[in-house]
Amino acid sequence: MRYFGLALVVLGVISCSGGSGGGKTPCTFSIECKRGQVCDPAAKVCADVPCNIDKECAATFANTFCWANQGLCTAMECGIMGVPGCAVGEECDGFLCLPIASVCVSNSQCAQPAEKCLNGQCVPVAFCQANEHCTSGLCDIETKNCIQVQDDVVVPDLEGEDIPVDLGCVPDETTQLDDFLCAECSSDADCGCGMGQCIELSNGQFCSLPCSDSPDCPSGYSCVGDFCKPMGVQCKGCMKPPGCTDGIEVCDFKTGDCMPSNPWCASCAFDYECGFGNRCWLASDGSAFCAPECDPDNFSCPLASGCEIRMDNVMICVSNVAPCCYGKLCDTCTCETPTPICLEDGGCAQCVTSADCPPGKPICDSDSHLCVIQCIDPNPVYWMDPESGKEYCLECATSKDCPEGMYCGTFKNKPETYHKCYFEE
Repeated sequence: MRYFGLALVVLGVISCSGGSGGGKTPCTFSIECKRGQVCDPAAKVCADVPCNIDKECAATFANTFCWANQGLCTAMECGIMGVPGCAVGEECDGFLCLPIASVCVSNSQCAQPAEKCLNGQCVPVAFCQANEHCTSGLCDIETKNCIQVQDDVVVPDLEGEDIPVDLGCVPDETTQLDDFLCAECSSDADCGCGMGQCIELSNGQFCSLPCSDSPDCPSGYSCVGDFCKPMGVQCKGCMKPPGCTDGIEVCDFKTGDCMPSNPWCASCAFDYECGFGNRCWLASDGSAFCAPECDPDNFSCPLASGCEIRMDNVMICVSNVAPCCYGKLCDTCTCETPTPICLEDGGCAQCVTSADCPPGKPICDSDSHLCVIQCIDPNPVYWMDPESGKEYCLECATSKDCPEGMYCGTFKNKPETYHKCYFEE
């Protein structure tokens, strides 16, 4: 579990495209802010950023879109890989988690004894998203299963029995690595409630992370003897939590003193100079500059950059324009109508999101990046005739669009089944 589900978001560019008004809530990622705000990566506070279309947000702030109802950039809560997703009783509607109609108000309205009523929905009795969802008072956040402790053995709480449990220290899914790395400790429980491990260094016992390679360790740490250890193999000064807290400084791992953080594209010699979540990239011409880490799950990077692997296997988003630049401010887009949208791979497209499309064809097809007509029941499937180029809304285009056991007609000489679902006789 390299990033414990917390480093799935690549940080936005240093220069924000909008104002920095709004609340002063501290943040690292936009999902930590309230709806209608995004995280200013320079100030590390939640800010209001006006917008008209999705790309004005997504190009600068990772995993965000333009909330049309408010005209403000806000974090995607669901609908794409790497974002938290919706709780029970909510559904994903336009990247936001919104309440769905309740189907129950008590356990008796669900299939007993296998189900329980949670947030208006019938779910398996072992399902949970927080400790309060379990009769035992303990939820395994990773597996989303209630657990119980009985004679020092942890087993799924499938029966829903009320078993007294001493919760002790339970890791929070918002716990981040820099919350406990280099913290003084006496046991593993002191290290993010067991997310890390308490190890012996030359100057005492400190929290670390087990590792097998450099990518397993965050910026400023390297994998030494199966554990992530800081430069000099000592935890000192600002390496210890809470570190440098003003949002614009980083810890000098040589001295243990706070120092100004280097922004993306600034020269560097060590990863720690670039701040947590960033790295120092050595270019082929011998120059070195700060760059954001590349998401190891989907290889996503800011505009004008691509994912490359450093010699120690760390993945980094490297600027692919000269001079070094990240985000929409690089102004490298040369795409024109009818494909005016610039893609991260350098290609041009008609649309990236449906906000880029005109009223007549309001839906952006994610595969072709073309604006298409909106299809609804009873003909919910969009299809373009490859011969004529004409567009249609049909019951089905292939058998994958049909219920299980049914087939989609593909022969024009059988109009009764052509693009309709049918049972084979």
